[in-house]
Amino acid sequence: MKFGSELFLSLREFPHTVSLAWVLAWRDFQARYIGSKAGYFWVLLSPALYGVAFIFVRGALTQHGVEIGTNGVNPVVFAFFGICLYQVWFEALTNQLNYLRKGSAFLKNMKIQPEIFAVSQIILSFLDLGVRIVLIVGVSLIFGVPPTLSWILSVFFMVLAIFTGSAIGYVLALPSSFYSDISKFISSISFVLLIGSPVFYQASSSPDSVAYWIQVCNPFAATLVTARDFMFGGDLNFLIPAIIWSVVLLILSVIMMAGYRIVMPLVMERL
Repeated sequence: MKFGSELFLSLREFPHTVSLAWVLAWRDFQARYIGSKAGYFWVLLSPALYGVAFIFVRGALTQHGVEIGTNGVNPVVFAFFGICLYQVWFEALTNQLNYLRKGSAFLKNMKIQPEIFAVSQIILSFLDLGVRIVLIVGVSLIFGVPPTLSWILSVFFMVLAIFTGSAIGYVLALPSSFYSDISKFISSISFVLLIGSPVFYQASSSPDSVAYWIQVCNPFAATLVTARDFMFGGDLNFLIPAIIWSVVLLILSVIMMAGYRIVMPLVMERL
């Protein structure tokens, strides 16, 4: 009964939660970009460096007979798209993973619901994604990628990609509040997650391959590939897994909203 009532309250108060969360997210966004003269420069520099490194590595491997496929997309655009999305995804995951610790001072001393801080983090991630989308579109046009209406669907799946990262972090935030090693472990495997996802290479399309099923079981990989297929043209082999992952993680996030309200007094004692 208590879980049902907390779930109902969470959903009923959600519009108010979003309005308060927006204030927090916009403050952080201004501090990151508007308040920093080099804010936008750093956003562009990191994926650009990754893209340049990818070109050199790809060229060296090609000379040794190893071809990294990009599905006919310019390698610079392909790498830039993938790394931009991955950086926002991973940051969304880690921000949600630590949202209870970041908001603990307010949660201990004020009667405020925990989901406000979680929602503010996902809004901030979406704002970060908006900056990356502008850069992705700009780079794509510079390298001659013709714009199409499917770009709208690509943006939609970019949003879903970031949502999956935020949702995973949100679900793991509870155990992470008790065991800080979880957050440290996630941070330590960031490079493994990067290489294990088809960021710099074409996703496997054969159900007979192990790589295909690894990517199907990876929420980020499924949504990334689908967004990229809509952007540059592709077979949309991961469309169904991307939708399934998004729905499953949405349901888990809604359930966790009620769960956090119930266990919050215990969590605050440990923080």
